[in-house]
Amino acid sequence: MNSQLKLWILPVLSLVNAVAGEHWAFLVAGSNGWVNYRHQADLCHAYHLLLRAGVPAKNIVTMFYDDVANSPNNPQPGVLINRPGGENVYEGVVKDYTAKDVTTANLLNVLMGNKEAMKGIGSGRVIESGPEDTVFLNIIDHGNPGMIDIIDKSLYADQLNDALKTMKRKGSYGKMAIFVEACDAGSMFDSIIDDDNNVFALTAAAPDEFSFVHSFDKDLETYVSDSFSAAWMELVEKMLTETGSLDMTLFNLYKAVRSAVTDSHVMIYGDFHLGFDSMATFFGSNGGIPISKPKNTVLIESLKKSDVEKVSSQDVPLHLLQKKLKESSNDEEKKSLQKQIDYIEDGRDTIDNAVLEAVEIIAAMDNKLISYLMYNKSRATLPIFGCYRQIIDIFTQNCINVDENPYATKHFYKFINICLKGINLTKVKGAFKSVCERESLNLLKGIY
Repeated sequence: MNSQLKLWILPVLSLVNAVAGEHWAFLVAGSNGWVNYRHQADLCHAYHLLLRAGVPAKNIVTMFYDDVANSPNNPQPGVLINRPGGENVYEGVVKDYTAKDVTTANLLNVLMGNKEAMKGIGSGRVIESGPEDTVFLNIIDHGNPGMIDIIDKSLYADQLNDALKTMKRKGSYGKMAIFVEACDAGSMFDSIIDDDNNVFALTAAAPDEFSFVHSFDKDLETYVSDSFSAAWMELVEKMLTETGSLDMTLFNLYKAVRSAVTDSHVMIYGDFHLGFDSMATFFGSNGGIPISKPKNTVLIESLKKSDVEKVSSQDVPLHLLQKKLKESSNDEEKKSLQKQIDYIEDGRDTIDNAVLEAVEIIAAMDNKLISYLMYNKSRATLPIFGCYRQIIDIFTQNCINVDENPYATKHFYKFINICLKGINLTKVKGAFKSVCERESLNLLKGIY
């Protein structure tokens, strides 16, 4: 597997021509709810950016829950913005798969071009690319080690890897670029993706760290963009505005975005030969015609400002409550907000203590093993995904609903450690079952 490429090669300008086929794109935002406004806004912004760059609308497939633009929380129904004061990016977006159709199974079938499986679901459209075509896959969501948290069921790294291998074997693409906006995004590829499969992956964060949000809108009382997505889309927008062309290489895009995003480490994986390809390889070239400048562009330098709030994607719900409490002047509202904050913080402590106690039982009070299981940030490599899934199932069935209590997923890397140590899963189940029943973790709800 390739490690991160040395920066000395990055200044090389690309001159690798695009493959002589069509451009295809699949845009996925796997979350829902007002608190995740930014994910759907990112997707809609990317949709318009691809159109402006030259990807035909018939070749862009979208998948997002679509519960934000017309949410009761939205003071402007039918409007999504991706920067404060920005243009409406929701308008004109073709919605292929929404609501209950946003599933991991559908995502994989659309990506692999399985039209038969998608009959009667949403628009039924799939990525129908061939061996001369390029594919751009953009996934925007929450993440955990080795997985993306698609609403119905998580997309695991081994599943995505299997899909890529199948597509390669069937000649379903010539070249592919994958951009992932999520916490732990690098874990979808690190020590997993092949380095000779014509796939280049760019991620918002390393395998073991959070990604961060950007651009809080006071009127909407939520974040409207993510740092990584804001950075790469602004760069593409800047090129299209100034020159109408996208001759920057993937390597140079990576270098610029990594420099702009300072709270997480933007990473690259896969086939580094594609790093010398220009962005036009995947996005088109717009015929070299500059586009009009977008409204209220967020300068990429703003990502580096020290006075910009540093909020991880995972902490957004709690942070929004704390922010609202700080700004409130109504005593009753402040009391209610503080109660919600206390509940979440107490719930976090309960989950943390329960997991520690279960790990102590699993490790038979061996301090060295406890330290390894609790704090080692091991990678989820392909051989352990079967075990990893089983422990997650044990945890969710015997302890807590992680969909309703996403904070609990921060402990998933401990499950990877348990798998790597080869600990008997019956013992693991017994430990979690006894501790979680005693602590009544199943009663918790809304712990972010």
